Amino acid sequence: MAWPDRLGLILAARPGLLPIPSHEAAFGRIGGGYGLDGTNLLEFDAEESHTHEIFTIEFWAFIPLDYRASRHAPWLVCKNSNEEDGGNYGIMLHNNLIPEVRINLGGGRDHSFTLRGSAPHAIQLEQWNHIAFSYDGRTLKLYIHGKLAAEKLINRQRISKSGILAFGGRQDRSGDGYRFRGAIDEIKIYDRALTASDIAQRYRQPGQSNMTV
Repeated sequence: MAWPDRLGLILAARPGLLPIPSHEAAFGRIGGGYGLDGTNLLEFDAEESHTHEIFTIEFWAFIPLDYRASRHAPWLVCKNSNEEDGGNYGIMLHNNLIPEVRINLGGGRDHSFTLRGSAPHAIQLEQWNHIAFSYDGRTLKLYIHGKLAAEKLINRQRISKSGILAFGGRQDRSGDGYRFRGAIDEIKIYDRALTASDIAQRYRQPGQSNMTV
């Protein structure tokens, strides 16, 4: 799955730090992106966001100074309701700008796992960040800007479950929504765990890969 280039507008940064336009009016990393203003979500239905037991998801995120649109740490991406739902995965962004991957392998709290990045691989403000994470049936891995940022050996089978994929907040919209303000572009889901060299290539050459999605 790839987010299409819907707009012919390319901007390197926000001119004068103006508010990021919402929906398809936003600038992108490659062509047009999708703007999240803290109230809207970018959602893909269960069919188009189907994720295999083994997978990689990657995307580019523009993180502004005011990225936090709610009291709780925002979800950049959230699959299947919340962290206790089977098939859930996603990334939260905490105050220290260190991303945290969440994945649920079978439903319920006992099957929920987290993987937090480290300070050398923190997200950068007011610029585009390349983010990817994968699960190969054994190890959960997080990549930031084409480099391995963290990994955790889990060694459990992931049970895939149909559900909605949301960018910009927690998919079930509970509480204050855990909302994110920023822009998203170049979303791709793979039915395999990409290698470190694959991820590095995707970072260096966004939008130019001939990989099968």
